[in-house]
Amino acid sequence: SEQRLSLPLVRAIVAALAIATGSALSGCVVAAAAAAAAGAVAYLKGELNATLQEDVTDVARATDRAIVEMRFFVVSNKTDAVSGEFIMRNAKDERITIKLTRTGEGLTKVQIRVGMLGDEELSRSILDAIKRNL
Repeated sequence: SEQRLSLPLVRAIVAALAIATGSALSGCVVAAAAAAAAGAVAYLKGELNATLQEDVTDVARATDRAIVEMRFFVVSNKTDAVSGEFIMRNAKDERITIKLTRTGEGLTKVQIRVGMLGDEELSRSILDAIKRNL
């Protein structure tokens, strides 16, 4: 004799398979999206945002070297294993802030702001100096 599954049971099985498949693939999708975002740079509302495919501690060391290279006056420098914040001043006495945040394994978000309104050209120069020192 032929056995039939009830409609609610079939829906439950399909839902369970969809959830299992989605959760198994979501890690791959997140990793692929993060890798695609690495290297992306955007300047918005006076702040330069970039994602570098480097560990935050390596980016922090490169930031230290870039600050020395660019001869900024360091006001404060705080770093740990997952983040960093560098505050300095340039010759025009503009406040420059660089924030580093670990966004994933080997990925670091870099945020650079110069002054109150921002300076895209100087922000990009700072990012280039950080990249040169990696």
